[in-house]
Amino acid sequence: MSHILLYIDPGSGSILYQLIIAGSIGAIVSFRNYFTGIKTWLGAKFSSKK
Repeated sequence: MSHILLYIDPGSGSILYQLIIAGSIGAIVSFRNYFTGIKTWLGAKFSSKK
């Protein structure tokens, strides 16, 4: 009979938790900056001021 024992000590759990939170926030900020740049570029391209 094979048993797989998974144990995450508090230090590893803390690092894992921090990695998930920081990755999520980093992805949100990156996407927001990316779409803001696209919006600015499209606004300048299709601006009625010539």
